[in-house]
Amino acid sequence: MIEQVHISTAAAMAGVANACVARISGVTVFQSRHYERHLLGALQQIVDDKEFMQRPEITGYQQQLGMLGFAGTRPANERLIHHFMSNGPSLINNVVDSYNVASLLFGASIGGHVADGLDGCLEIDIASGGETITPLFSRKARRVAPGSLVYSSGGRLLAAIGGVDTDADPFKIDESARDVILVVLGHQHTSYRYNYNVARRAADLLTETNPGSVFSVLPTIINRQRQELDAA
Repeated sequence: MIEQVHISTAAAMAGVANACVARISGVTVFQSRHYERHLLGALQQIVDDKEFMQRPEITGYQQQLGMLGFAGTRPANERLIHHFMSNGPSLINNVVDSYNVASLLFGASIGGHVADGLDGCLEIDIASGGETITPLFSRKARRVAPGSLVYSSGGRLLAAIGGVDTDADPFKIDESARDVILVVLGHQHTSYRYNYNVARRAADLLTETNPGSVFSVLPTIINRQRQELDAA
């Protein structure tokens, strides 16, 4: 099981120093319409709040992509909002639906991944250009553009944000999952408390269908601090 998060100095400078990674253990994944009303309510909140899309917590994702060199890429938070606005609430399963609600409520990007079989440390870094990832619902690996934000465990990429903006298919949350991690990277306009609240809201929503699930937050070390600890 992943026990710790390591953020490289380069990734921290790209705005993810306040990233929050949460683990939810003891989940049962199944298809359900339970979160449909929550999704509809979150969408209505966005429609009613005329300033919602202009908040720095929402626009910061686009600014972050521009800083990384991917100004032409629409960030995941906006893609999710526009997809649901155009197509209505798409239901996947109770875990994914619960964190999609939280994403809409905060206008945030959340990476959700099965954690079963992952051990050690989650590494958040900037891609060198040699990495590959197999996007969701694909069997073909794609090269990750240099400069992308990536996070991995044991050398296996779970997600890339940049030229290829996707989660990795091998770690998608399906009915076999028992433990999951939620990754809220945030950006320069989101505090740790804000990112924590995004993950916490997703976990609280999940308890409506998984009352026995257990939420915890993984400790995070930024590169310079980790080096000092290793030297000691």
